[in-house]
Amino acid sequence: AADSAAAGPAMTHAEAAAKAQALLTELYQQLAESDTDAAEGRARQILGGLGFSQETMDGPTASLSGGWRMRVSLACALFGAPDLLCLDEPTNHLDLEAILWLQEYLAHCCEGQTLLLVSHDRAFLNAVCQETVELKQQQLRYFPGPYDAYVEAKAAAALASSRQAAALDKQRKHMEASISAAEKQARQAGDDKKLLQAASRKKKLEERHGMDRNAAGRKFKVRALSPGGCAV
Repeated sequence: AADSAAAGPAMTHAEAAAKAQALLTELYQQLAESDTDAAEGRARQILGGLGFSQETMDGPTASLSGGWRMRVSLACALFGAPDLLCLDEPTNHLDLEAILWLQEYLAHCCEGQTLLLVSHDRAFLNAVCQETVELKQQQLRYFPGPYDAYVEAKAAAALASSRQAAALDKQRKHMEASISAAEKQARQAGDDKKLLQAASRKKKLEERHGMDRNAAGRKFKVRALSPGGCAV
């Protein structure tokens, strides 16, 4: 009784009939907008592009292997033409001819659609994508152009980072040598004040140029562990 109450009161026969009629009206409207006369021809065009023969198109899906059923699923996604088309490794189970057809279709026959594509096929990505999105450390970064442009941008960023690190290392070594010379002179002269100054400079140098930094250049936060093993 509690479950029935939670689900709400049951519809009357008249309400159910009205809801069914509204659903039918919506479906008929969708069919009218989809140009049913051309729908079969378009479906056969997509299936043919993915490698189906006319005989296979007219046969039952149950007779197909797993790989060919995946092609059917891909064909359904393409035929539906959604506003956002999400494809995860669509070239799997496809031969070269079907891959070439698919990349041409996605590049030229999906106007008005947004395509979100995941693939390990570099040539396919270059032929289809207009932007590359990188997900790293729970952040998204956008790179305009095909996959090769993304690789070039990453390589350029890595080179710039490497040059910056080399410059910082050179600066650090120069400052270390200067501090060491100042310490040596202060010890020889017995000047405690200059020794303290050198120690202060060394501490600041470690804080600015320490090696305990991550890839983003931020210092790691090292926290002590309590006896129970929890960070404090």
